[in-house]
Amino acid sequence: MKTKALSLESKLLQTPVIKLEKWESAAVPAVYIPSELPAYVYCELNVTELANIHQLEQAGYQFSEFRIKSTLNTSETEYTTRAFYPFVAEVINEKAILEEAIKILEQNPCDDRFSNDPFIPSDFTAKRNVHNLKKSFRFWPKEFLLGIFNTHTEELIAFRSGAIFNKIEAQLFQYGIANTNDYHHTADMLEAFTIQHLKEQGIQYIHAVSTGFNIPELNRLTQNHGFKMVSSHVLLRKVFNQPS
Repeated sequence: MKTKALSLESKLLQTPVIKLEKWESAAVPAVYIPSELPAYVYCELNVTELANIHQLEQAGYQFSEFRIKSTLNTSETEYTTRAFYPFVAEVINEKAILEEAIKILEQNPCDDRFSNDPFIPSDFTAKRNVHNLKKSFRFWPKEFLLGIFNTHTEELIAFRSGAIFNKIEAQLFQYGIANTNDYHHTADMLEAFTIQHLKEQGIQYIHAVSTGFNIPELNRLTQNHGFKMVSSHVLLRKVFNQPS
């Protein structure tokens, strides 16, 4: 079994956040006790691993999040964004525009396991999301922060962040849509611009992870943009010595 400490999450929570990986039997993490307490320990399992899930539940691990992973093969799609004029997509490389993206991010609801966990402070996810958005801005070109702009007003109306894994694979991360725009139309436009941008970089496979808290994203990617669901997972977590 391997343990992986999440530095950002541990810093924000002021408690070790540990991910358990690569075990042969659920009996291993079931008896695992962190060396430092209190601690937040979690693991990710395929939903078909019922025996392991049940053993972990009996050991005190509780459901935290449901995830669906999907992938788009860009060679199977034909995209043009000309019809979206006067909107254009550009990589965000100015700090002033990054701050605008953060404001948009803060307008959108959070959809991860931390934002819905009663043991986690209410402002934890927002701080984590802002940090990760800044990271995508700083780590270009290994990561990217793509903005959608109205060329008539020069206004940033939406963004998508993500990472480039290698020459042919990329991963989608966060997105945000200004609340002054029609959400569904802008979201579809955002995905189209993002796919076209990555395809122009030579990316063949685009991966996405949608949580059970964000069904609209999953529907949008699979129904409107050609993503195919490839696997589903559950996250189970256990809080050791949680202060009352």
